[in-house]
Amino acid sequence: MNNLIFVSIISLFMFFFVHSFFDMYKENFDKQNNIILIGDSILENSNYVEKYFSVESSIKKKYYKVINLAQDNAVIEQVSTQIKYLQQKKLDKKDIVFISVGGNNILNSYRFRKKNNNKILNDIFQKYTKTILNIKNYIPNKLVLLNIYLPPNVKEYHPLIKLWNKKQQKFASANNFKILDINTLMNNKNHFIKDIEPSNDGGRIIANAIINSI
Repeated sequence: MNNLIFVSIISLFMFFFVHSFFDMYKENFDKQNNIILIGDSILENSNYVEKYFSVESSIKKKYYKVINLAQDNAVIEQVSTQIKYLQQKKLDKKDIVFISVGGNNILNSYRFRKKNNNKILNDIFQKYTKTILNIKNYIPNKLVLLNIYLPPNVKEYHPLIKLWNKKQQKFASANNFKILDINTLMNNKNHFIKDIEPSNDGGRIIANAIINSI
C-alpha cells in the first residue's frame, strides 16, 4: 500500500513538472503573435488546393495569426521584396519568421542542364546564404529555415536536393538557425499535387510542423 502511495506521489510530481516545463517552453510565443511565412509555394500553395486547405489556412484553423508574404513560383531574388514589406510593419520581437526558398531556383537552373553539375547548385546556395544573412540583419526576429522535400515524381532532382539540404544544415549550425525538416514528413505521393506542390494533405502536414516547432 505504501509503495502504491509513493508511486502515485511520484507520478503526480512528474505530471506537474512536465506540464510546467512545456508551459515555460512555450511562454515566449502565444496565439496573439504572428507566424510569418516568407518564400515560395511550399508556404503559399493556395493555387493548388481546395479553399481552406492551404498551409496558411491550416495554420489559421488552429487560431494562430499569420502574415503570409510567400508567393507561388518565387525564387531567392524575390525574397528581399517580401522582407521589405515586413520592415514597414511593426513586428513584435516574439513573431517567428519561417523561410522556404531555393527549390524553384534549382528547378529553373537545371531544367535543361545535366543534374550532375554541382557548380550551379553551389552558386545558387551562395546566393541563398547571402540572402538569409541579410534578412537576419534586417529583422531581429527568430528565423526558421525549411529544408526542401523530395517529391517522388521528380527523382532526377533528388541528388541535388539532398546536397542542398546537407549544405543548409551545415550553414544553419554555423549561424545558429533552426531547420524545420519537412523532408522527412512529406514522403508520400498523396502529399503532392502537380508533382511538386503541397496537396491538401501536404499543406496540413507542413502547417502542423510549423505549429509544433514553435
